Amino acid sequence: MSACDKVPLLAPSGTVITLFPVSNTVALGGEVEIVATVIEQGVTSTPPSTGNGTGNGNGTPTTPTTTTTPTTGAGTPVQNGTLVSFTTTIGRIEPSEARTQNGQVRVRFIAGNQSGTATITAFSGGASGRLENLRVGTAAVERVILSANPQALGPSGGSTEIQARVEDVSGLGLSGIPVSFTASAGALSPNPATTDQNGVATTTLTTTQEAEVTASVGGKTSETALKITLRPRTGIRITAPTDTVTAGQPARFTIGVSENANVSNVTVSYGDGDSDSLGALSGETTIAHVYDE
Repeated sequence: MSACDKVPLLAPSGTVITLFPVSNTVALGGEVEIVATVIEQGVTSTPPSTGNGTGNGNGTPTTPTTTTTPTTGAGTPVQNGTLVSFTTTIGRIEPSEARTQNGQVRVRFIAGNQSGTATITAFSGGASGRLENLRVGTAAVERVILSANPQALGPSGGSTEIQARVEDVSGLGLSGIPVSFTASAGALSPNPATTDQNGVATTTLTTTQEAEVTASVGGKTSETALKITLRPRTGIRITAPTDTVTAGQPARFTIGVSENANVSNVTVSYGDGDSDSLGALSGETTIAHVYDE
């Protein structure tokens, strides 16, 4: 018994190993569970595709790239405790060896700081299975979406927060991805910026002119440039009372600003030494003033 226990139980001839990733993409420093099914006298299965960066035009990944050792037969799970070993071209597998339970083994692929496509191989005895094109880091990027707060600055310019959301083919945000920003005017800081746990990279644009901002990562560039505009300081108007102005009676004035005006405070001087401050006015408002003479 002691001697037999030292010999690992391996899959018999004709076994099929198929690998299934829980997710098709992995962020830098992230991880994903890999399920390996080990079937004696099994048939080749087709697990979900990890894709190869292309699609069929509607966002669906292309033909699966996972390969297994082909054979035919009814198929039954291998004996519990069958040892399966794993290798990967980038990142690492933990544990690198595991024993089956009901024909399955579950391990974790852990990405490091290297982007690319991982090929994961599982083998036991003469059987092996392979998972190709598991996209890691920047290789997982499908799109970059830009936004700004605010998108319109004052007439003299200023600063605005620029955000780039980096998504994979499923629309999930990718963390730990460096994003490079460019602007037609002004300065960006920090640049590049790294995405947070929600897949969002944030930088600040400081400019005195209108500017167009783009972001790029992993060969992907934001589809449209984000335009940062300047609001004009114009369009203030005052309308006199329509009735005759009489001493001791309210005289009503209409004050307005244009839709695009950038006004922080409107002050009305009535010509008799009195004035009112209306603050950051938008649209129109009517005010009343009483003249003593």
